[in-house]
Amino acid sequence: MSVQSPTRPDHAAPVSRLARFVWGLVVLGLPLLAFLGLLRLWRPPTLLECLLTLGLYAVGGLGISLGWHRYFTHRGFKCARPVAVVLAVAGSLTGEGSLASWVANHRVHHIHTDEPGDPHSPRLHGSRLRGFLHAHLGWLRLPGASTERHARDITRDPLLALTSRWWWVWMLAGILLPAALVLPLHGFSAAGGVLLWSGLLRIVLFHHVTWSVNSVCHLWGARPHDTGDYSGNVWWLALPSFGESWHNNHHSSPATARHGSGRFQLDLSALLLALLERLGLVWDVRWSARP
Repeated sequence: MSVQSPTRPDHAAPVSRLARFVWGLVVLGLPLLAFLGLLRLWRPPTLLECLLTLGLYAVGGLGISLGWHRYFTHRGFKCARPVAVVLAVAGSLTGEGSLASWVANHRVHHIHTDEPGDPHSPRLHGSRLRGFLHAHLGWLRLPGASTERHARDITRDPLLALTSRWWWVWMLAGILLPAALVLPLHGFSAAGGVLLWSGLLRIVLFHHVTWSVNSVCHLWGARPHDTGDYSGNVWWLALPSFGESWHNNHHSSPATARHGSGRFQLDLSALLLALLERLGLVWDVRWSARP
C-alpha cells in the first residue's frame, strides 16, 4: 500500500469549543493531575487501592471491548436491554468520550482502514514516528466522524443517547465515588490513594492501551490474514486490552465477537461473553465469520 495524504474523517462533525475543552481536560488534564498526585503521594499502592484499581480497570475495559466495540459498533451478539445499558455505562468509566462518537469513529476506521478518511491511521503521515503520534494522540484534536451518519442507532435511541451524552458524569462517578466511600472508613490518606490509583491513573493507563491498538497494532504485529490494510496481532497487548490487540484477526472478520484465535491467543472479553451466553444474558453470538 502506498502512503497517501490524510483527509478529514468521512462526513466529519464539527467540534464545539466545549467539546475541545472537555477533551483537553481528559487527554491532558488527567495525566497532569495523576503526575502531581504521584509527587504528593509518593508511596506504593495499598492492597485496597490495588484491588479497586484492578476491579474498575476490568469493568471499564470490558465495557469498551465487549460493549462499545463488539456489541455497539459491530453487533457481534444480541443481549437484553439492561445488559446493553450496563455495557454502555461501564465503557463510560474509561473517559473515552461519548458512546456515539466512539462508535462512529470506529465504524469509519473500518470503512477507510489505513486510507484517507481513517480517523487514526498511522500510515498516512510520512514517517513512522509522525504516524505513531497521530494515531496515538494527535487524531483526538481533529473533527470526529458524524454520529448522525455513522452512529444513528445510538443517537436515535433515547436511553442510549442520554447515556452517551452524559459520559463525563459516569467518568467522574468512577473517579470520585470509590474515594468517597473509602473516606469515612479509612480516612483521607486512603481516600486520596484510591482517587489517584483507581481513578486518575486507571483512566490514563487504559487510554494508552486503547490508543496503542490504533497506533502499535497498525505499525507492528503479525498479519496472518490478508486484510488489505496494516492491522497486526500484538500479543503483549492482549491482556491489558482484553483481547483487542488481536487486531489483524478482527479486521479479517469485524463482526466476529471472538478476536483471539485458538487457546494461545488470550481474549478475556470472549471468555466473559461465553459466560454471559451460558447464563442466557446474551445470544446469537457470532463466534466465527458468517457470510
